[in-house]
Amino acid sequence: MILDVIVYGIKIKMKKGQSLDEILESYVKLSKQEKEYIRKELGGASVERKL
Repeated sequence: MILDVIVYGIKIKMKKGQSLDEILESYVKLSKQEKEYIRKELGGASVERKL
C-alpha cells in the first residue's frame, strides 16, 4: 500500500522531468527490493545494474 503511494508520487515527479534514477537515489530508506518493485511498476529496468 505504501509503495503504491510512492509509485504515484514518482509518476508525478517524472512528468515534471525528473529521471527515475534520480528519484530512486533520493529515497535512501528504501531497500533494493522496494526499489526493484517500483521499477517494475513503472516499467523500468532492473535496479541491480545501478547498485
